[in-house]
Amino acid sequence: MKVIAQVVAGLDVSKHGVDACVISGEVVSTMKHGCMDELARDLARRGVGLAVLEPTGGYERPVVAALEEAGIAFAVVNARHIRHFARAAGMLAKTDRLDARVLGEYARRMTPESRPRRDAVRQHLCALVRRRRQLVDMRKAELTRRQQADGQDIVDGIEFCIAFLADQIKTIEANIADLIEGDAELANTEKLMRSMPGIGPVAAASLLAELPELGQLTRRKIAALVGLAPHARDSGAFRGRRTIWGGRADLRNTLHMGVIAAIRRDNPIQNAYRHLRGNGKPHKLATTAVLRKMIVQLNAMIRNQCPYKHTTAQHSC
Repeated sequence: MKVIAQVVAGLDVSKHGVDACVISGEVVSTMKHGCMDELARDLARRGVGLAVLEPTGGYERPVVAALEEAGIAFAVVNARHIRHFARAAGMLAKTDRLDARVLGEYARRMTPESRPRRDAVRQHLCALVRRRRQLVDMRKAELTRRQQADGQDIVDGIEFCIAFLADQIKTIEANIADLIEGDAELANTEKLMRSMPGIGPVAAASLLAELPELGQLTRRKIAALVGLAPHARDSGAFRGRRTIWGGRADLRNTLHMGVIAAIRRDNPIQNAYRHLRGNGKPHKLATTAVLRKMIVQLNAMIRNQCPYKHTTAQHSC
């Protein structure tokens, strides 16, 4: 949702606090906060309509939670976009206060779309999905180490860790299932999602947690948000290869596993994949194209509140 705000704020988040720059017309004020709730209340008192911040490896999460609690619209913008904007504006120096000012100017001039507000249930779901992904990554690392381990005692220790991580993953998955089942809206949306081939419990939970915009945007915007929109690289007579980049990479990687599962069964998704492969498209390009169609269809399914079998009659994959 595009927010046109008269008062905006740029928030430079670090481990030790937040440098904030509030811009109201020609008035610019800066401050530093260590308490996120106090920061959000201060921004609300100043009438901030839109806050912009960058992802900072997890340090931004308490800030996002405080902004959501205070009802302040916010956008988490890719750091690359901010640096390009700063260079284009001639802001070459870099300090925490200047970074906050750059973020504030970006909010005022570019008016990025704000992230949909998540309630406490969705915030908890995000935390559970994120934790599951961390545990899966740790298990993958241990499985690789087991192949290279020397000595039975080391192998036994690694296998103990693998078993422990597998048990933790099962516990997290059970918690995710209980959380979704206990919320009528989430349960209904998950049911619609899982009517599509390739969308299992993990993919559905990831979509619910990490793509709250699903069903609210156009097909082009939702594809770009996940990082599935092909970008042109043309100049004059030169026609470069279209490539995807950016977007929500963790979510995209999770959904790719769903595509692999879907193309192994007889369904319209497999037919689309075979059609692309038959036209000479490489496997990776074909799976990416199919995933983009799946996201577009999921967006239509959630918007229209209809399952996959009804959607496919109007939007064939």
